[in-house]
Amino acid sequence: MQSVLHDWGDDGCKKVLRNCWKAWPDNGKVIVVEHAIPQVLGNDPPSLNAAVADLYMMILNTDGKERTLAEFEHLAKAAGFAQTKYAMLEAKCHPFHKARGVNVFEYMSKDPRSSRKFNKGMTSSSKIVLDMVLKAYRGGFEEMKEIMNVGGDIGTSVEKLVSVYPHVRRI
Repeated sequence: MQSVLHDWGDDGCKKVLRNCWKAWPDNGKVIVVEHAIPQVLGNDPPSLNAAVADLYMMILNTDGKERTLAEFEHLAKAAGFAQTKYAMLEAKCHPFHKARGVNVFEYMSKDPRSSRKFNKGMTSSSKIVLDMVLKAYRGGFEEMKEIMNVGGDIGTSVEKLVSVYPHVRRI
């Protein structure tokens, strides 16, 4: 299963894994493909990506979260699995870079079509996430006077926030 466990809290994950274990034939394998976050988050790209992914999971799914290898190990044992084995991509070797020889932003700087698609996807994602934040944090921006977009999208979030709270001045 791929990208399933991060949608669930620990109890939900244990239930999913327990059902896999019960259906598991002799000498069978359950393959779980998930992101594993570092035990200690640093200021490096893999840590920052993990922090953002974890934040998305908290926003999109009340109990959802990214997990460390130790947390996955605990869930597997709690579900009945006696042993686990990990196969990991090196954080320094991103699949996009490996396939194209450059990182995603270098690639998009040379390919306007990819850049437009990426920006459209990020804009859609920003709108969805901000709608959820505004719903959950109703009235939370009433006292805000100014807002500045310092990166992360092309201004979609600021535009949406100012449309809901017109008294907020965009810098």
